Order: sequence, then C-alpha cells, then structure tokens
Amino acid sequence: MAQRSESFARLLKAGIGSITNCEGKTAPVIEDELGQQIGRAHTAIQRYKSGYLPPEAGIVQALAEACVSGKTSLAREVAARSLQADSVSARFDAVVCVSDKDRPGTTNLSVLLDELARTLDYPGFTQLDHAEKQREIENLLRRQRVLVAAPSPPRAGCSAKAPRCPPASPSPSPPPL
Repeated sequence: MAQRSESFARLLKAGIGSITNCEGKTAPVIEDELGQQIGRAHTAIQRYKSGYLPPEAGIVQALAEACVSGKTSLAREVAARSLQADSVSARFDAVVCVSDKDRPGTTNLSVLLDELARTLDYPGFTQLDHAEKQREIENLLRRQRVLVAAPSPPRAGCSAKAPRCPPASPSPSPPPL
C-alpha cells in the first residue's frame, strides 16, 4: 500500500505554483518538465500532488530541489537587476544571499547576522555576543538598503543554535522594479 502525506502534497503544489508564477508556464507544462527531470510521466507528478509519496527518497529530493531552484533563480535575477549601475537608481546598496543548500535546516538568526556582517564589511561584528551583534546589524540596515535572500525559517520554532528568534514582522518593501 502506497504511503500518503498531505503535507508533501501541499508543499509540492506550492512549489509548482511558485514555478508557474515565476516562469509564466501552466501547471501541466511544469508537471511534464518535472516528470522529465525525475524520469517519470507527468501523471506521476499529479499523483504526488494528490498526496502519494514517491517510492524513492531521491525523487523527493529532486522534486524539492526543482521547486526551490525557481525561487533561488528569481532572487538572483532581482539581485542582479537591483544592483545594475545603469539603473535609474540602484534599488539596493548590497545583496546578501544566505543558503543552507549544503546543510539544510542549519540557517538561523545568528548565521544570518554573521553573513550580513561579513558582506557589509563589518567582520568584527561576528565576534560580538548575540544581542549586541543583532543591535549593530540592525543599525547598519537602517543606514542602507540591503536585499536579503535567505531560506524560510522553520515553523515549529528556531534552531537551538540561535539564542532567540525575533517576532515575525513585515519588512519594509523596496521600490517596485
């Protein structure tokens, strides 16, 4: 009997939806392309969207990578366009991309703050205690426009590596592209 997961179905549908929005293709076209990438028919993708789990973990990973790469590509494109010198006005002063591709689930607030400090040329901030580091990075971010691309935080809570997670709050929006 095949295993089912409603969470997997929901995440796969969301991933396919993100790709359709970014690439302007229809869901059936994306399903066909995903099927080709994993060596399965588009009907297998439709079955997985209904909650059936793929029989092999490698297929799950390939689907996850395909769905995530669409968002990553979009972030890279926005970053490149935002930093173009010939733009009427540069939309951002810096771009900071944090990835946990090599070690999924390891990105937390402390890792993000360290990457911000290094990218913004304040490497000494990485040696500060967490509260002081966060305060100094927040001050830096108030003085310049920085595009930050980072993995979504886990919903169940923060990593044990981060002393505390900030409350969720909307970020100010940059000017439209």
